[in-house]
Amino acid sequence: MAFCKKCGAQLGEGDLFCDSCGGKQENKSMQPVAQAPPPDVIVTQHAPPAAPPVYNQTVYNPPVYTPSTGGGQAMPKKPSLAMISIVSVLLVALIIVGSLYGVGTGKLSKANADIADLQTQLTTANGKVTSLTADLATANGKVTTLTSDLATANGKVTSITADLATANGKVTSITSDLAVANGKVTTLTASLATANGTATSLQTQLSAIQAKYPLKDFPDYATLNTWVKAHTQTYSTTADLWWAHALKVQSLAAESGYYISACVVPKASSTTGYTEVYNAALVGKTIYLFDPEDASSLWAYMDWGR
Repeated sequence: MAFCKKCGAQLGEGDLFCDSCGGKQENKSMQPVAQAPPPDVIVTQHAPPAAPPVYNQTVYNPPVYTPSTGGGQAMPKKPSLAMISIVSVLLVALIIVGSLYGVGTGKLSKANADIADLQTQLTTANGKVTSLTADLATANGKVTTLTSDLATANGKVTSITADLATANGKVTSITSDLAVANGKVTTLTASLATANGTATSLQTQLSAIQAKYPLKDFPDYATLNTWVKAHTQTYSTTADLWWAHALKVQSLAAESGYYISACVVPKASSTTGYTEVYNAALVGKTIYLFDPEDASSLWAYMDWGR
């Protein structure tokens, strides 16, 4: 196995030139062999040839023949050493040129095959570049769309964040109002418990009075109106005091021998949206309602009867 002395590539058997770098190789098996000079050709007709010429390494002296007197042809001159050297050089040159042509032809064929393969690969690569360019354009379009959607979403987030801040402010305010309302409910619950206790006490007293002095309804509207004006209470600023005044009017009516009821309508059940307190009295079959703190509020409510 042989290798190129110039580039180190592996050589085939008998290669004179490297297929990789083109460097000339030394191939001992193909060294030219020195050939002996061709023998002299002698044509004789009358006289024998002279003694054979003597050859040495430096000088070649062919014999000189003269034409015979018998009318024969002249003997040709033998080729000179220079002519033989030129011919030998030309033969070697032809061999080298033939080898170079073969090597060049092989390399050209291989180069053409490589070029064809590279052209195929280039065509495939160009196809991939075209496909990837189209994919890139599609991806850029998607990026543009998503960027726009993101901007819209960010705008919505900003708006929702502002709305949330406003809602949180309202929640804080409502929470504060609820705490105040719960405090009022607690106060009103305590006041209601006190009022209920007072009502229970008054009811007990009323029951005792009724047992001793049986109560009666007012005989007519004029008597009721006169009595209400005479027992109107002062104006109050709280629902608890208003309810206490209604109970007091009920108690005073019992002391006068008349039957008057004290009523309260909670805010949730009132048609006006406020807590209402009033007294009720029966004249014949008509129920009259009035505000214990306002004598001008006496009005017929409905027919009822006892």
